[in-house]
Formats: sequence, C-alpha cells, structure tokens
Amino acid sequence: DCLLLRRGGSYTAGHDPDRPLNLIAVHFELLDAGGVRLDPSPDELPPFSRKMEAGSFFQELLTRAVNCHQDGDRQGACAWLQVAFMEVIRQDVRTRPTGLLGDQARRIEQICERIRRDPGRPVQVEELADEMHVSPKHFHRIFRRFQGVSPRAFITRTRLEAAQMLLLTSNHSIARIAEMLGYDTPFYFSRQFKAKVGLSPSDFRKGDRKGTIAPGPAHVVK
Repeated sequence: DCLLLRRGGSYTAGHDPDRPLNLIAVHFELLDAGGVRLDPSPDELPPFSRKMEAGSFFQELLTRAVNCHQDGDRQGACAWLQVAFMEVIRQDVRTRPTGLLGDQARRIEQICERIRRDPGRPVQVEELADEMHVSPKHFHRIFRRFQGVSPRAFITRTRLEAAQMLLLTSNHSIARIAEMLGYDTPFYFSRQFKAKVGLSPSDFRKGDRKGTIAPGPAHVVK
C-alpha cells in the first residue's frame, strides 16, 4: 500500500507485533521550477491511498531514495523519488475511473478528505447527497462503491482513528476528546469506542492495544 499523507494532517497507524509491517516513510515538499514551495488544495492532490501493483519495484525505488538521502546524496534521493512518483501517477492514471464514474470518484474523495481533516464536524448524509445532487439512497451506493463502506461507517472509523491518535498523543480528558470529535456524550463515545476497538478509551490509553484498529506500537505523523 502507498499512502500520501497530507501536510499538516495527523495520522495514527500501527502493526501487529506478530506480523510486523515493513514501513518506508519519506517526507517531501512540492516545489515549482524556481524552488518555491507549492501549496495545492486537497482536490489537486493525488488520491490518499492506492495498492501498488508492482509492490517490490516501488519499494526498491523508495529504498534507493532513502539510502541516497542517508548518504548525503540529495540529487540522487530526488531522482529516485521522482521515479517513484512517476510510478504512482502512472498507476493512478491507468486505474482512474473516467466520465461520470471519474467525477463521482473525485467528489467522494473530496468529501472523505474533508471528513479526515475535521472528523468532529457534524456531518449529515442527506447534506452530502444534496452536495452531489443525488438521493441519500443513491449517495450511499456511490460512496460504498468507491470506499467499500457506508458513509456513516467511514465517519465513525475516521473519528475513532482520530480518537486513538488523541488518546496516544494528548493529555485531553476522555470527555474532552468526545466533545472534540462530535459525540453528544462521553458515555456514547466510550461505548462506540469499545464496540469497535475492543477496549475502553482509558484502557487503550494505558497501552494494552493488541488487536485494536491501530494495534501495537503507534506511529503518529503530524
């Protein structure tokens, strides 16, 4: 899998210690021809995630970029990273839906990115459907086609992922985290968290996280 994390975003990930991940992380900035940093809007960026078809080849490209960076070879690191990006773009273009499906995919991704950026913002599926000029029932079908889950399930998952990050990296009380993420009461937040994650928020914060959505040691990127 290849994830393009957005600048300024906060993400939580982890792994099962019995099946550890092989993780390669590369921090980069987009520059114009004059070396000035670009700040594209979310809808101008490539999709958040994709499963690379040539996984071993892509991993080798990133490994070479990292090795050059560690050796102080900035030019080499940039060159290998550019090749890796060409591979991402090539695959995205080839697999991108076209016509009406392409437009729907882009709009759904924009909605998802908005939810990821502000998971505590109240979201009504009916409003999202109106935004796409379709009925709630049809919006549900479109959303599930591109995301694999219902809109409500995506919102819940995004909020719980944000909750895990806040539990791991902040001193906010559980009640405050529930409020930040749009829950009416700490009780409802705790009940949903335990139902989906398998632990209460307080137990998750203590560190017993094996088997949760983000099991094992967490890697938080800001």
